[in-house]
Amino acid sequence: MRCYVTILCTFLSVVASSARAQVLINEFTPKGTEWIELVNASDAAVAVTGWTVDDGSPSHADTLDSTWGISVLLGGEYFWHARVNGWDLSNDGEYVVLRDDTGATVDSVAYGTKGGAPIAPSGWSCARRPDGTSSGDCALDWDIDPAPTPGVMNDVPGGVNLGSSLIINEIDPTHLVPDTPDSVELYNPTNEDVSLVGWLISDGDDVDTLSAGVAPAGGYAVLAQGEPGSFTFDFTTNDVCYLWTDGFVRVNQLGWAGESDEYSLQRCPDGAGPHEGYNWASSGGGSTLLDLPATWGSANPVPAPHVVDLELSLLNPSTAVLAWTISPLADSYRIYRTEAWYFSGQESLWVTAAASPCTVTTGIGNPFLDYAYIVKAVGPTGESAPSNPVGEFDGFWDIP
Repeated sequence: MRCYVTILCTFLSVVASSARAQVLINEFTPKGTEWIELVNASDAAVAVTGWTVDDGSPSHADTLDSTWGISVLLGGEYFWHARVNGWDLSNDGEYVVLRDDTGATVDSVAYGTKGGAPIAPSGWSCARRPDGTSSGDCALDWDIDPAPTPGVMNDVPGGVNLGSSLIINEIDPTHLVPDTPDSVELYNPTNEDVSLVGWLISDGDDVDTLSAGVAPAGGYAVLAQGEPGSFTFDFTTNDVCYLWTDGFVRVNQLGWAGESDEYSLQRCPDGAGPHEGYNWASSGGGSTLLDLPATWGSANPVPAPHVVDLELSLLNPSTAVLAWTISPLADSYRIYRTEAWYFSGQESLWVTAAASPCTVTTGIGNPFLDYAYIVKAVGPTGESAPSNPVGEFDGFWDIP
C-alpha cells in the first residue's frame, strides 16, 4: 500500500508540475486599454492562488486570486483581465511575467525594445501563434493581431519566417536636418522580383500597407516617408521596424534602441543578420549593423574583419590565454608575438587560431612578462589591422 501511495503521489506531482508549466501568457495589449490573457494549455486544472502577473517588477504585480478573482484555471481555459493598479506596460517595450506562489517565473514575454515579440499598436494585440504554444523564442512565438481575441483562442493570420524574404537593409530614423523624411531600404536576396503591394510595415505605433513598388531580384527598393504608396509614420531613436508580406507573414525586423545614428543604419554586408533584432545590440550593432554614410539603392559596404579588446591572462607559468571580441566576418585569427627581451621592432606569426579564447604555451619563459602579442583577423578581404598589443609592451613595437 505504501509503494502504491508513493507512486500515485509522485505521478500526481509530475502531472501537476507539467500542467503548471503549460499555463502561459497568451495575449495582451500594451497600448490603449491594457489587458493580459492567460491560458491553461494542459488538460488538468491548475491552482493559481498566490500567483502574480507583473511588468518585470514584482512590486508592480496583480495577484490572480485577490485582484483577478481566479484561484483555479481549468484545463483549456482562457482568462483575461484589464489593468487595475499593478502592472503598467510600456508603449516602447516591456516584460510581462507570470510568477507562481513562490515567486518563481512560470512564463514571460519580452516585447518591443525589450525583446523579440513585436509591439502592437493601439487597437491591436500581441498574441501567441500558434495559440497556447511556446518554443521559448519571443520573436518566433509572438505576432500582432489586428482583431484581438480576449478570453478565446488566438487566430493571428499569416505566420513568422524571419530572414526568409525581403530584408530591412538600411534605415535612417533620425536626421541632422529637421523635417527630413525617413527612409527605409528593402533588399531582395532572392532570384525573383517581389511586388510590395499589400506588404505591411510598422514601427509599433502604426501599421501601414504599401500600395506601390517592386523590389527587384538581387536589388533594392527604397521607401520614402510620405511618398505615394509608401509609409506615413515617423521613426524615432527608440523604435523597431517590422515587415510583413502581403499574406501577413512577418519576415524581418530591425531595432536600434541604444544607438543614435549619425548617418544611416546599414546591414553589412547586404542582408546580414540577425533578423530578429529589437535593439542596437540584438540587431548586430557594431558588427553587422553599422552607422555609415547612406548608400540608398546600392550595395552597403563590406567591412574588413577586425579584432578589439584583446586581453591576456596567465593560466600557469608557461601558458597564457588570449581572449578578444570576435569579428563576425573573420574566418580565422593570426596571433603574432615578439620576444620582449630581444626587442627587434618586428613581430612574427606565431599560431593561427579558429576562435577566441585561445590558450597558448610559450615553451620558454613567462608568457606574460617575456612576450608581447597582437591578433589579426583573416576574412574575405584579407588580414585586418592589428589589435591592441598586450603583454610586455613598452610602446616602441612598430606594428605594421
